Amino acid sequence: MLQCQFSSRLSAYLDDQLDADQHAMVSRHIASCAACQAELRAMKQISALFAAQEEPRLSQFSLHRLHKKVDAVMEESLIRLAHVLQAVAACVLIAGSIWLTLGRPAQVQQPQQVEAAVTPVNWDTSIDETSTPASAFYLADASGQNSSVDLP
Repeated sequence: MLQCQFSSRLSAYLDDQLDADQHAMVSRHIASCAACQAELRAMKQISALFAAQEEPRLSQFSLHRLHKKVDAVMEESLIRLAHVLQAVAACVLIAGSIWLTLGRPAQVQQPQQVEAAVTPVNWDTSIDETSTPASAFYLADASGQNSSVDLP
């Protein structure tokens, strides 16, 4: 069969993918070209064969196997992504640690002397100076006096 310059457009013509001008031009050509007419008939026959075929169906077992395989592939890719993110996080942690350790000059500060103000504790307080009954009891016990204090 001879190759015609319009043979490459026959498939688009058959599928109505050409604009109006090109469609009219190819239609006029097909009317005068026996090779394109034969090729267009063959394409229509093949399309009719595909259209007449029943849609293939998977058995339940095959469908289950397919779903398991898809799930396994998805899980594998998810695990791979988790490993990559884990490695990136470890690298960031190591780089940050190195930067904190080596990136800053060591600044040694001399300890400052702090003078503590010492307030003397008066252990000779009397029971009358206490503000609560419980403190009167403990102070009386600490001073060695009679621990039988009358609590209000």
